[in-house]
Amino acid sequence: MTIWATVTGIFARDVAIGGLTSPLLSWLAAVGLLVFFGWQVRRLLAGIARARAPFAALRPLLAALAQEVEASDLSRTYDRAWSIGRNGKPDEPGAINIDRLTALDATMRESDAFRRPWIQFRKTLLIEHVSWFKEPRIFSTRRSEEFFSQEAVLGASIDLGFFSQVPALVTGFGLLLTFVAICLGLSRLHADGAAITGVQGLVNGLAGKFLTSIVALVCANVFILLERPAVRRLLALHAEFVALLDESFPRRTLEDLLDALARQQALRPAAAPAVEMDEAEPSAHEIQRRLGASIDALTSVVRLLAVRLDAPVAPSTTATSRRTAA
Repeated sequence: MTIWATVTGIFARDVAIGGLTSPLLSWLAAVGLLVFFGWQVRRLLAGIARARAPFAALRPLLAALAQEVEASDLSRTYDRAWSIGRNGKPDEPGAINIDRLTALDATMRESDAFRRPWIQFRKTLLIEHVSWFKEPRIFSTRRSEEFFSQEAVLGASIDLGFFSQVPALVTGFGLLLTFVAICLGLSRLHADGAAITGVQGLVNGLAGKFLTSIVALVCANVFILLERPAVRRLLALHAEFVALLDESFPRRTLEDLLDALARQQALRPAAAPAVEMDEAEPSAHEIQRRLGASIDALTSVVRLLAVRLDAPVAPSTTATSRRTAA
């Protein structure tokens, strides 16, 4: 009990700095809050810089790929719609530059934040089957945001959820230490009969006991002013990355497949169904012609055998064969 009273007396002792009288505990707590505030600001800025580095490395490659696709996308759509029902054939879109695509794959694999999402996204890409002298086109079947989400890309570099709670955490520490200082001041009050001792020390240092709350509120507000704009710029960079990735690989959707089917039906000759029907179901005249040819061939074989065996051929058999062929 004596040790506790000694420790309490040391931390509850009023110290005047710059005209402000406050318990020693409040001064130490204010310094601790400032150190904690500076540490979190440093971690925030370092995490944002670490998260921005992969985006900066990939932006030129994605911008170049997106520009190649965008340059011919509108004209290709118009030509494709204009050619339906006409003899013209729409211009085929150019293939993606294979060198830039290879560089994009290498950069994605070198980044710890993008390696696993890129491998999963690459499995959904659709490569077009073309002739050997053409470069194949690459289409995407899923949105890149499903794989390159904020949690998957930014979670390894920075904990945005924790930093959003730092202002509340600092404020809570400040209020807690304020109440601890007030509690220490109230513990010095003693009732000695009708008189109460220790009131003078409590009243004189009462204003200083709110020092930790003031420091905590200032640090929380400054941290919000630093954290919100930095995080907003980082999220905008992530949104731009996802948009460029979607623009770099044209999506092959159900609507595109239906449109391609409609164009094939429009360009198909009108006589094609009749030809296919003739090939699938031969007419009666064609069946009779084929059967007559087979009977004549069989008759020739029989005559050849009869000559070799010196046996005459029966006239009735030949007449029957001719009637059957007719």
